Amino acid sequence: MSEIKNVKLGNTQVDKIYVGENLNFIYEAPDLTAPITTPYPDPTVTYNAGREIYFEVNETCYTYYTLDGTPVTENSTLYTAPIVLNADTTINYFSVDLAGNAEIPKTVDYTIISAGEIPITYISPSTAIQNTIPITVDLTRSILDATTYYKIGAGTQQTFAAPFSVNQTNVNSTQIPITYWSVSTAGAVEAQRTLTYDTSGAIAGKAVVTATPYSWYVSVDWTATANATSYNVYRSTISGTLGDLVSEFNTGLHYDDNTAINNTTYYYTVRAANYGGVGAVSDQVAATPTAAPTGWRYLKIEGYGAAETGQEVTTRMIEFEAWEGATNHMTAATILSGEAPSNAGTGGTLAQIKNGVKTTTSNSYPYWWTATPNANIVIDLLAARALTKLNYYGYSISGTQRTNRFRVLASNTNNGVDWVSIWDNSAGQAGLQPILPSGYEKTL
Repeated sequence: MSEIKNVKLGNTQVDKIYVGENLNFIYEAPDLTAPITTPYPDPTVTYNAGREIYFEVNETCYTYYTLDGTPVTENSTLYTAPIVLNADTTINYFSVDLAGNAEIPKTVDYTIISAGEIPITYISPSTAIQNTIPITVDLTRSILDATTYYKIGAGTQQTFAAPFSVNQTNVNSTQIPITYWSVSTAGAVEAQRTLTYDTSGAIAGKAVVTATPYSWYVSVDWTATANATSYNVYRSTISGTLGDLVSEFNTGLHYDDNTAINNTTYYYTVRAANYGGVGAVSDQVAATPTAAPTGWRYLKIEGYGAAETGQEVTTRMIEFEAWEGATNHMTAATILSGEAPSNAGTGGTLAQIKNGVKTTTSNSYPYWWTATPNANIVIDLLAARALTKLNYYGYSISGTQRTNRFRVLASNTNNGVDWVSIWDNSAGQAGLQPILPSGYEKTL
């Protein structure tokens, strides 16, 4: 028999108890932590009459409160349902858990707008003098549930939903009036008020300008600048002189000078402006339009490669010709680079692609180029050529022209930044010729 002293059974204190020999004990640490009570919704916000207030707790407990300012005790009102407030109220509250731990009493104040109370609207920025445009305007109100309206200048009424941007172009003036007011859910209407932003001190910034010459015109571009609502573009034929105003009230960041004459140097200046006046003059930039070369100088033949019944896996080309009218410019062309040649005879070189021997007897072919996938030959025609026809001659052992498995691209720059496809008859695109007007030939 065992003896246990000072035992608490439920709410009853027992001095000692006696138990049998085979008794297992489970020890649980006593709950000594008070509960935590949180009021909702946010007490820092102003609410309309009829707002429900409720408490959330972090454990099972009893919550007590008072609404008349008196201290809260366990004899105060027990919280069982949301509290409805119709006026400004101070709530004293605390909770007691099932172990008897009591929370320290707390106080929260709620501000409640009566049904007939008129809302108050606040505007930001609230200072009339504004030296930077556009202006981001925000409106807040004393009654959360009210609806706020505004007008920009003499514009139409708008419902406020988020901060909005205003500029001098909204009213065509440096003076920008914003009229604003709110209406409560009960219909109480606030008197309209107007704040006029004075932006006469908003000086337009200095644009950064570039001018790109083309044939018979110049493309003028500039960066957006602070406080600018439009831009003026000036053109001169004398360096350091502002010259003529060629574009006024330009709201974009670009101007095409379509009156420029080739081989004449022009000097361009851009000046940002707003309704308060013009800003600093940009640095002057020069451009000289020139006639663009016609035709193409560089050709690139790209191989695809494809199986063909009774033939080798890849297409073989004996010769390639580039005609401008009656002139074949390949005879004087230079081979810049390309895949190593596949030679059926002896002594073949890559340059022979422009003057190979063409017969119907395969054994007479001294050289062929094998158009394996991604292979290419780059050719320099030595000048821009207005090509009218391309010829190619294919290798054949059966007397039948081989299927074309390559395409031709053209460029005017030897770095190929302007490559365009002028002949693409590969991969099922037979006959596709977006540029060459006279077609192409394929001849044995």
